[in-house]
Amino acid sequence: MFGYEAGSFTGAQKNGKLGLLDQASEGTLFLDEIGDLSLANQAKLLKVMQEKKYMAVGGLKEKTSNVRIIAATNRDLKEMVRQEKFREDLFYRINVFPIHIPPLRERREDIVSLTRFLLRRKNEEYGMNKSLAGEVYRAFYSMPWPGNVRELENFIECLILTTDEDEIHLNDVKLLRSDRDIPSVSIRDLSYDEMMEEFEINLIKNLFEKHETVKEISQNYHINESTLRKKLKKYGLTLPKLK
Repeated sequence: MFGYEAGSFTGAQKNGKLGLLDQASEGTLFLDEIGDLSLANQAKLLKVMQEKKYMAVGGLKEKTSNVRIIAATNRDLKEMVRQEKFREDLFYRINVFPIHIPPLRERREDIVSLTRFLLRRKNEEYGMNKSLAGEVYRAFYSMPWPGNVRELENFIECLILTTDEDEIHLNDVKLLRSDRDIPSVSIRDLSYDEMMEEFEINLIKNLFEKHETVKEISQNYHINESTLRKKLKKYGLTLPKLK
């Protein structure tokens, strides 16, 4: 968020790096999952909002920032304040005009349009032209989606990457939910990072059931080969077909 100066730490870019505050100067900065900020970064953000000043990592001179900040979270910030995990002064600073977005289960009329939008976006991202059968839309409408739009997006992405046919059917949905062992109920107890890690692990396993090499997956799904190898190392995956 704050950027860093040249030589501020090992591996830093030689010219430093602009932070989000620099890039959003005179504009709007959207901070997703603000409840995940550490107390130290909460203090820095509060200073930005109160004094419009901040310091880049390794910097010797304060910078000024004139941005409008919009924040989002799926956590109960009031409860975090009570537990002293979120600063009370920052809470009241960002809670000027709160907007509550109900979970998908309370606005099922949005599921079909969201699914179409996300499917189109993922098709464009991976250079595919997958479609969903009507029975899949009906199934999506009735599913609980405790992880809300993120769970829906991740599930659609996994579907288009792991199904062979251009049209995705209900059986593909059933197989994928079983193969991935999605924690449809206990997902509420997982953080977003934990959900993403579980998604990535199961997606990688599914891809290697269909393809034998990293290079083959990279070419077929437009996934950077180096990125895929880093993910394998990160999760300690040793797959028999890996080459």
